[in-house]
Amino acid sequence: MEVYFNRNFWNRRSEGGIPGVPKPADWEFTYDGSRYFIPKIYQFPEGVTIDIINILDNEKLKFFYDKYAPIEDEMNEEENLVAEQERPIPELPLHDVYINDHPTEIKSSSVSYISFLNKKWYEEVLSEIKKEYGLSDEESFQCIRVHVEYSNESQKKISRIKLLTSKTDELIPVKRHFKVENKASDNQYDVVFRHPLTEEEYHLYIAEAEFKDIRLVFPHYDQSEPYNNAMIKYELVPPLPKDERIAVREIKQKDIKDRNYAAVIGYISNGETGKNGYPIEYAISNMYWKALEFAEFSIVGIYKTKCTEKEIVVFDEQNFK
Repeated sequence: MEVYFNRNFWNRRSEGGIPGVPKPADWEFTYDGSRYFIPKIYQFPEGVTIDIINILDNEKLKFFYDKYAPIEDEMNEEENLVAEQERPIPELPLHDVYINDHPTEIKSSSVSYISFLNKKWYEEVLSEIKKEYGLSDEESFQCIRVHVEYSNESQKKISRIKLLTSKTDELIPVKRHFKVENKASDNQYDVVFRHPLTEEEYHLYIAEAEFKDIRLVFPHYDQSEPYNNAMIKYELVPPLPKDERIAVREIKQKDIKDRNYAAVIGYISNGETGKNGYPIEYAISNMYWKALEFAEFSIVGIYKTKCTEKEIVVFDEQNFK
């Protein structure tokens, strides 16, 4: 298998470039309960490419596929977020790679092979990976290809490789739906829910619900009809612990044609506080073709830290002598 530097699985061959020199590695490590293998690395004058293999569980994949494939085109954002938590393809959130204890620039891409799906995506690439690393047609896997650019000459003789991962979160479902109406009112909404783990009661106070017509101006484009959307400002009382954050999303209205724009993720304002003295956050709906009489939102769940930042030493020559 020929591997080229700084090329992903969709654009693998560099015109005028040369393939890397393969070096057997046979390293393995564990992250968040999943085992990863590094069968080979590929060395170049400017850096090194690392292939990371994770064997996937076919039973879990089949269960997930049978559950969501028939309805994936009808799922709203709330359902997509919940389904993403059940996705049986582990995430390896690489942040940095250190070669000989020096930080480097990295680029990465990944490709997955699901054994029971008859799809032709990247068939040539997947066949090469299976052949090179001795994987059978019955084994499902993902391959993460990481290109690491040397930051100094001393790294060309590799004595130590360390991976640094980013913090990851998991979504604990709440699924508390509520509606806000498009009418003048001084009444504030008080959406009450309980924490899914602690059972503590929380109040989501809607400080303001704003319904807008928006006209965007682009060169050579005449927007004859406005965008219509809703925005809510809310305050959570009491606030969540530091390692948690709330996920509020719109429930898309299926009977009104939308502009095919994804709903904006809630965000914290710059120092704005509510009547109880806690930060104001926002949630914004999709864009629609006509004015809205109401908007429906969901407290989808609470994001909680799943894995903190970690250092993973995958190779140290002192341990291989």
